[in-house]
Amino acid sequence: EMLEMLARMEILARMEMLAKMGMLARTLEMLAKMEMLAKMEMLEMLEMLARMEMLARTEMLEMLEMLARMEMLVRTEMMEGMEMLARMAKMGMLARTEM
Repeated sequence: EMLEMLARMEILARMEMLAKMGMLARTLEMLAKMEMLAKMEMLEMLEMLARMEMLARTEMLEMLEMLARMEMLVRTEMMEGMEMLARMAKMGMLARTEM
């Protein structure tokens, strides 16, 4: 009887061990899933950031393009202004020679 009881206790102990191991396995599985989700979210975040970065860069490029155009316009106006000044100077020289 004693041996039988010990054997039963042994079996129960083993069953409990198995149950605990099963619980542990489930916990680990859950943690792994959470880890995967976290990684996926991280990837999505990084993707979103990359898109935002790209948008920011395209906007920057557009801004730079616009500034370049404005710069060109200013330069052409400057040149026209200088041409006009040159004409006025020529006219001034003509007036001097006539005098």
